[in-house]
Amino acid sequence: MIRKNRNSKALLVMTLVSTMLFSLFPSSISVNAATTTATINVSAGAVNSTIPDTFYGSNLAAWTGNEDGANLLKNEFTKATKRNLFRWPGGSWGDAYIWDDMEVGGNGWIISYTECLDYLNKVGGTMQPIVNCGGVWNGVQHTNAEAVAKAAAWVKDMNITRKLGVKYWEIGNEMYGSWEAGYASGGKDYAQRYCNFYKAMKAVDPSIKCGAVGVETESGWNNWMATMFTEFKAQGIIPDFITIHIYPTINQSVSPANDAACLNAVSNVKGYTDSLNAMVSKYFGASYVGKIEYAMTEFSSTPSDHLYVDAMFNSQFFMECAKNKWAIANPWMDDVWYNSGYVTPTYYIYPFLQEKFGRQLVTATSSDSMVRSYAAKDNDGNLTLFLINNSPSDTTTANINISGFNSSSSGEKWTIEPTYTGFNSQIPNSSTNQEWDDLKINGVVHPDIRKLDDQVASSIISTGSSFSVNMPSSSMVFIKLLPEGKTPVQKVVSTPASLVVSNPPSTTGPIKIQYKCNETGNSSSSVRFSFNVVNTSNKEVSLDDLVVRYWYTREGPLGWESFNCDYSEKTPKTSVTGTFYNIYRYLDIRLGSGTIPAGGTSGEFQIRWSYGDSSSINQANDYSFTPSINSLTDYMKMSLYLKGDLIWGTEPAGLRPPKLLSGVNTATPTPVPTPTSTSTSIVKLADLNGDKVINMADVILMASAFNAVSGDEKYKSAYDLNSDGAINMSDVIIIAAKFNTTV
Repeated sequence: MIRKNRNSKALLVMTLVSTMLFSLFPSSISVNAATTTATINVSAGAVNSTIPDTFYGSNLAAWTGNEDGANLLKNEFTKATKRNLFRWPGGSWGDAYIWDDMEVGGNGWIISYTECLDYLNKVGGTMQPIVNCGGVWNGVQHTNAEAVAKAAAWVKDMNITRKLGVKYWEIGNEMYGSWEAGYASGGKDYAQRYCNFYKAMKAVDPSIKCGAVGVETESGWNNWMATMFTEFKAQGIIPDFITIHIYPTINQSVSPANDAACLNAVSNVKGYTDSLNAMVSKYFGASYVGKIEYAMTEFSSTPSDHLYVDAMFNSQFFMECAKNKWAIANPWMDDVWYNSGYVTPTYYIYPFLQEKFGRQLVTATSSDSMVRSYAAKDNDGNLTLFLINNSPSDTTTANINISGFNSSSSGEKWTIEPTYTGFNSQIPNSSTNQEWDDLKINGVVHPDIRKLDDQVASSIISTGSSFSVNMPSSSMVFIKLLPEGKTPVQKVVSTPASLVVSNPPSTTGPIKIQYKCNETGNSSSSVRFSFNVVNTSNKEVSLDDLVVRYWYTREGPLGWESFNCDYSEKTPKTSVTGTFYNIYRYLDIRLGSGTIPAGGTSGEFQIRWSYGDSSSINQANDYSFTPSINSLTDYMKMSLYLKGDLIWGTEPAGLRPPKLLSGVNTATPTPVPTPTSTSTSIVKLADLNGDKVINMADVILMASAFNAVSGDEKYKSAYDLNSDGAINMSDVIIIAAKFNTTV
C-alpha cells in the first residue's frame, strides 16, 4: 500500500509531478537501454484468412457486481469496446449452477440469467453459454437426463422463445479437472455425455454449434483427446468446435522475468493449432481440418491482469489466434479490467483491434524476435499494421517494406505506451514499465475509451512502399496505410481534459433530496452526512430505481475509499450500499429494496466514509459539503437519479464525464485551451526560473504555486500556462511535455 498524505499540498503535487515525469520519460530510468532495428516485411497481395465477427469476446461471471445492467458507466465502457461474445456464467460456475435458478438458496447477490441478458442487451453483446454438463447444481447431483433436459430448455428459451440466435454453446467447462462439479472420469465418459447434449440441443435448434472441452495435446490429462475423439467417431458425432484454456504464467509472481515468459508464450499458439490439426486429421480425416473450429475460451497473463503487460499479452494472443484461424478468443476476465470508473490498459486494445485494424489478414514478418508484426486489409481498402515492441528497455526503429499494395505517400499512426498513474491501489510503483497501471496514446494519458477518436489525434507519417517508424520500449503501434492517391485527413480532437462541462445539468422535480451535515470540520478523518428522499408525487417510487450521488474531491494519487451506513430509519442499513467512482469523484448510494409511498419519505440515512489508511480528508473542496446545514433541508448539491435519469440536483461543472448516464441532458464539453507543440510563448512561460532550459527546477516552482492563495494574480500570470484560470495538473503536464527543451 502506498501511504497517502493529504495534509500537505506541496508534497501531494510533488508526488504527482514525480509520477508524471516517471511515466512520460521511461527511458530516463531504463537500465542498459539500447536502440535496435527491426525489418518488417509485409506481403499484402494475398489474404490468408479473415477474422470472424465472433472472434473478439470476453468472460463474464455471475459472481461479479458489474455485469447486471445496473452499472450505467460500466455499460457504456463495455459498449465502447465493440465486443460480441460474452461467455457466461463464468468458468467452473457453468458446472456448479443451472441457468434458470442461479440465485437459489438465498444467493440474491448472484447476477441472474435475466440480469445478464439485460446487460448484454445494453452493451450490444451475445451470450456464449456454458452448459452444465456434470449434473451438479446448487450442491445437488442430478442425472444426465435431467441435465440434458435443462440444456435443451435453455436453447429453447434463448433461440425459440426470445429469438436471440445464440450460436456457440459450450458443453461443460474443464471437465477433465477434479475441481469441476460433476467432472468426467475421462475423455470417453465426457464424450458420451457430450453426445447426449449435442443431440437434444440440436433437436431444438439445428443451427447452433456445440463446443467440446479439449486440451492442446493428444496425451494430456490422461489421454483426454484420444479417448474423447475415439468415442465421438464411434458414435458418428463430429464436434462443432473445441475449447482450449491457456494460462502461461499462472500462480507465478509479477516480475520482469515472468513478464518476459508470458509475452514469449504468445508464440505457442501455432503449436497448439498444429497439434489440434494433427488430432482432427488422425481421428476424423484431413477434410475436417478447418471444419471443426477452435475456440480459446479462457486465456490470461495472470497474475498481471491489471497491468500494462496484460494489454501487451492479450493483444498479441488475439493476433496469434486470429492468424492461426481460431473462431473465438475470450480472455479471462472482464471484471478485473474495470474498477469504479477506472479501466485498465487491456480495455483499450479492443477498440483499436476492432476499429483500427482490418479483418483480412495478410503476411507480416519481423527480423527481431522482440518485435511482433501483424497486417490486415480493412473494408475501405486500407492496409493496417500492428507492431509490438516487447522489450521493456530498448527503443526500436522498425524499417517497413510493403509489397502487393500501392500505398499513398502518407498514413496514420497511433503509439500506445505504458505509464503510471497510481489510480489502482493494487499496482506497485514498479520501475518496470510493463508493470505500470495505465497507458498513453499518442501522448494522451488515459483518454476516455468512449471518446478515443475525439480525444486522440493520429500522427500523420510519411509512408510508401518503404518507410521507418520509431517504437519506444513496450509500445504497441497501429499504422493505417491508404491506397495510392488518397491522403489522410487528421481529425480535429477535443482536449483530453474531458471531464470539463459547461452549463452542468440541473433539475428539480417531485422527488428530491434533503441533506444535513454531520461532520462540519474542513479537515476530518471521515465524511459524515445525512439525507432523506422526499416523494411529493402522487405515485410510489421503488428504492431499487434510485441512485443518490454525493460529489467530492479525491485527494492524493490513489482513492481508497471505505463506505458505511451508520443508520437507516426505515430500511435495513445493511441493504444500503455505496460505490466510489474516484476518477469522476462521486459516491453513488443505492438504498436497497422497498418503496417510498406517494407523499412519503425514505426516512433518514446516516452515511460515513473515510480513506482506508485513515488519512485526513479535506472537505472544504467537496462540492456536496455544506457545514452550515444542520437539519434536513432541500439540497441541490446532491443529485438523484431515477433509472439513470437525473431528476433532482445540480451536477458540478468540471467533474462529470459527458454522457455518463443514459437519458441525462448533458452539455457539450467546453475545450480547455491547449498549447501547441510549436508555441514559443508557452515554452518561454514554462521556463519559470529564467535559466533558458525547462528542467526540474521549473517543476519544483510549479509545485510551490499549488499552495498559492486563491486568486493571487502573481501566480496566475506566471504559472497558469494554459490560461484556464487555475494552477493545476494541466500546467504540470505542459512543463513535463517540454522537459529538457532549451528556450
